[in-house]
Amino acid sequence: MIDYLVRVGNALSQLLNTVFLNGHPNESISGRCYREGRHTARKVIDTIFWFDPDHCMNSHLNERVWCRTLFHKDFHIT
Repeated sequence: MIDYLVRVGNALSQLLNTVFLNGHPNESISGRCYREGRHTARKVIDTIFWFDPDHCMNSHLNERVWCRTLFHKDFHIT
């Protein structure tokens, strides 16, 4: 159940990033804040997700890993 809630939360973050912040549809708000170096926004988000130290950085890294995984699958790279 918790895995489902995490996926829904990530989908909502991507939706908000795309619709309201004109961002890329496969990037969360947290990952974008880390990538763009938005320190104030990162502090706010990392405080909200106090149970996940460096939440924004971890989100950005997870999105990069996911992207690389999809790229390798699509192009059959081993």
